Amino acid sequence: RVAPILEEDWGREEASLSFKAPDLANPSDWLDWWPTTLLSERPTVVLLDSVYQGISFHGFCLSKGIKMPRDISMVVLEDAEFLEWLNPPPTRYKYRANDGFRHFKNWVRGGFVKGSIKVFGADLVGGRTLGPVPERALGKTE
Repeated sequence: RVAPILEEDWGREEASLSFKAPDLANPSDWLDWWPTTLLSERPTVVLLDSVYQGISFHGFCLSKGIKMPRDISMVVLEDAEFLEWLNPPPTRYKYRANDGFRHFKNWVRGGFVKGSIKVFGADLVGGRTLGPVPERALGKTE
């Protein structure tokens, strides 16, 4: 059985998703993007596609005094050993590349049959930036 991402720590918490994934090539562009996005979305968890986005978000939170996972959670959907050097190290998942390669090989051998969709699992590989939903969302005043 493959557990879905976030199941480990979030149990039955209700979640809503917003997909905002700009293609920003310059690291300084990300630093300008984070405050606007966090203020408008007020997320409790941020899922990031790449190690570089994870480093950018981690640095932004550090510079603003945002503590992970107390104030916000972060999950990086890519792994790199050097992320263990960050404090706290990001929670991250590693996709099962061998499963993907095996499926691709079978797809090629089968003549690229249309409609051949396969979902692959990911393994939790470490980190400490995923926690329970905070009492108050970032930027929310009550």
